[in-house]
Amino acid sequence: MENKTTGILIITPFFSPNIGGVETHLDDLVLELDRQGYLIFVQTYSPITSPTTDWSSKEKKGKNIFITRHRWFGKNLFHKLEKFPALDFLYLSPYLFFNSMIFMALNRQKINVIHAQGLNAGLIGILLKKFFRKKLIISLHAIYELNMGLITKKTISWILKNADVVLGMSQAVLKQFTKLKINPSTLQEYRYWINTEKFQPSDNLSAREQAGLKDQFTVLFVGRLLKKKGVILLAEVAAKLPEIQF
Repeated sequence: MENKTTGILIITPFFSPNIGGVETHLDDLVLELDRQGYLIFVQTYSPITSPTTDWSSKEKKGKNIFITRHRWFGKNLFHKLEKFPALDFLYLSPYLFFNSMIFMALNRQKINVIHAQGLNAGLIGILLKKFFRKKLIISLHAIYELNMGLITKKTISWILKNADVVLGMSQAVLKQFTKLKINPSTLQEYRYWINTEKFQPSDNLSAREQAGLKDQFTVLFVGRLLKKKGVILLAEVAAKLPEIQF
């Protein structure tokens, strides 16, 4: 997009100060878009998996990043509902759709592109795209646990087929939907990146001393302590390799 006045609406259930990989990526994304001169609006929830985190309903970052957070309940409810697509949808989507619809009704002239994060936000994006005639990008951030029934499969297929672009953060993310016969030209791969101003190599010995770790071969796991993240496998491996620091 070469028009530096392009307005982008990002719809996501999860955004900082909620803690997670998607949230970190979106922080980096909005700051880079702002640096390039875009106008960015974010419609999201209050932290729902990091409920003790302080947050504000309205926030302006950089030059042109405007974040609106809507108070929502959560704690561990999201993780409990992940395996139940219909309940997960009812928990995440209707209220965010309602607020995003109001935002678009008041700001449609400022928005050129809707960028939805995940399938639930993707469904919201489809409805807004059709009503307000905007371009839609859907970003997929995970491999979904899809033991799909017919209704779920048709809903996901409809969402992805109606997006202008579907971005997957790896080939594995994109391949899970190949059976849905999505137009291959719509599917594109992207990568998260590292903010080198925050994350820089340091001396191993001094870093381990600071963290209170032994000076030996070390494996670091960074992620949520969930089965699908591989933590059980990691624990089993750690038990068999006592000479390695996990």
